[in-house]
Amino acid sequence: MAAHRSFAEYVKKKFDNNFWAAAESYLEANLDSLGIELKRIHRAGETEISEVKVEHVWVEDKPGMEVHFDVAISIWFETHEGDYHYDDYDENIVWMMAHCRGDLDKNLDDFEILRVSKYNGKSRVKDPMDDSLVPIIPYEKLDDVSTAFLQEYYPAALRIPMRGQDPVWVDPTELAKNMGLTVKNQRIREDGSVFGQIYFDDTDTVMYDANEDADVPTHIKGKTIVVDPQIYLLRNLGSFNNTIVHECVHWAKHRKAFKLEQLFNTDASYISCEVVGDADSRISIKSTKYMEKQANQLAPRIQMPKEPFTIKAKEYIAYFMRQTDARHTVDVMEMVIGALERDYGVSRQAVKIRLVELGFEEAIGTFNYVDGHYVKPHGFRKGAIKVNQTFTLSAQDAAVQRFMNLELREKTANGDYLFVDNHFVYNAPLYVTCVHLREEI
Repeated sequence: MAAHRSFAEYVKKKFDNNFWAAAESYLEANLDSLGIELKRIHRAGETEISEVKVEHVWVEDKPGMEVHFDVAISIWFETHEGDYHYDDYDENIVWMMAHCRGDLDKNLDDFEILRVSKYNGKSRVKDPMDDSLVPIIPYEKLDDVSTAFLQEYYPAALRIPMRGQDPVWVDPTELAKNMGLTVKNQRIREDGSVFGQIYFDDTDTVMYDANEDADVPTHIKGKTIVVDPQIYLLRNLGSFNNTIVHECVHWAKHRKAFKLEQLFNTDASYISCEVVGDADSRISIKSTKYMEKQANQLAPRIQMPKEPFTIKAKEYIAYFMRQTDARHTVDVMEMVIGALERDYGVSRQAVKIRLVELGFEEAIGTFNYVDGHYVKPHGFRKGAIKVNQTFTLSAQDAAVQRFMNLELREKTANGDYLFVDNHFVYNAPLYVTCVHLREEI
């Protein structure tokens, strides 16, 4: 199991002398204005620092590999008796804030304390990072972060398509090129359990060679995304494209976390993303899962940017409703999903999830497969259920609910409600129609 790498602990050890020097200067310059109470001595004499402790570190993400960080420091000091007739001293503690910076590509060797100030109980850092140097991105900011990512690396994808015009899809290979990355199609493991890897530095490793039917030594240059081409065969083009974008997110957002790992472990060189959805690296499991969650959240938002995607979805809904004379949006939603799937080069499931995220709740009732069969599209009143809820039940879940819910049991026993197409439905002609199939002789 990989160890947790703490930026705060690294800073505390590496720059201990710097913080001591800053504490001495701060105390000397501000002692008279800090309101120190002297209780055990008659007259203040010399002041001597006994301990300087890093209490907390707040990290702010900056362009490139630079970070700024605020360090809360407690200063423990003794004030000795100034009257030679007495031999006593007072102990006190004051806190200060050190505002610092450093470049991780330079292993923080360019570290400097920009200024010090009185500690006021909080930091004002923007774009915060956690203690493993993974950016902290609130859920409601994901679309903003994705838009900023595209503005930097693929601005054409933010273009609003004219009516009838195809949207700009994010070509993953072109995106990687814009980021200075190389994409390499290469079998990674024989069992296909790893679909992508991002290499931060030149590395000698082993990868599966189908011709040799064995793992063979392979040299991978830094800034390389390795994608197993079998993902396209085993899944679909959308998954293949998503894998590349996913690794691009790791490069853009998680290089600093990886560099922190390298400060502790020079052998670290890559992040490996497995088919099951987790990532394998030398970074701690907690940080790795957080990074993987971010990449999973950001990749589809990059591929289907909010504004152009929403506009195109509404255009398709209107178009297909006119073409089919449909009365309800849910009646055309599967056609809408299919059109968007082709436009954006993503999977059907990715389009469905993205539509739901953007408020098209009708997508929830589409492309559902339960008990080994296809469930026809269905809709419901907007806001009737939460994102993690559903009206669609397997036969087993329906039986459990009927057993546990006395009211439901009574209504199904007297025939008021029927279990039809994996839903409990009110038994009325408006909702239930019986179709009698003529037996062929």
